[in-house]
Amino acid sequence: MASLTETAKITRKLIRYGAIAFVAISVLWTLGGVAIHYYQILFPTAPPPPTMDFGPLPPVSFPKESGRPKLTLELPTGVIPQFPDRINVYYAPTKRSGFLDAQTGIDTARALGFTFNPDIPSETSYIWTNQDQLASKLKMDIVSGHFTLTRQWQNNPALLSLTNFTSDQQVISDVNNYLRKANLLPNDVDKVQKVTYLLSKSISFGVI
Repeated sequence: MASLTETAKITRKLIRYGAIAFVAISVLWTLGGVAIHYYQILFPTAPPPPTMDFGPLPPVSFPKESGRPKLTLELPTGVIPQFPDRINVYYAPTKRSGFLDAQTGIDTARALGFTFNPDIPSETSYIWTNQDQLASKLKMDIVSGHFTLTRQWQNNPALLSLTNFTSDQQVISDVNNYLRKANLLPNDVDKVQKVTYLLSKSISFGVI
């Protein structure tokens, strides 16, 4: 009959070796699962063969070629231009909408002289229309901040005689001041500016 000391010694050995065996089995089980998964990635199981419900398809009968088609390439200069072997592609990030877009657009319109509430034909498009003599209209995309300002100058031909355009530089300066008032003139804007006349048409009561 084993003594109490021998029983305790055997029990400690069983616990020790059992713990070692448990850890070893756990590690081997994990490594085996990783190895099997990696092997399946490298050597995936072949898909099952396709089914054949209707048999082989008959060959396609193409019409015989009767001649080469004639193509005409219309270019502005009549000749194919010489393209460089590479071009610059610039990153143009897209501005995402935010909670303050509507208020920012209203503040910008107020700085441009449109102080009343706008018409909202869509979630991103705001339109202000002044009931003045020039029927001024401001249409803005509140997400991108792009806007179009139109005025019917021909409604008041006297403005042409009242305004003194002494030089192109004065016109550029006046436009810059108008945009700067609404914080629409960034510092990195191109400083090489010139006046471009888009339309000049004589009519019975003035010039557009």
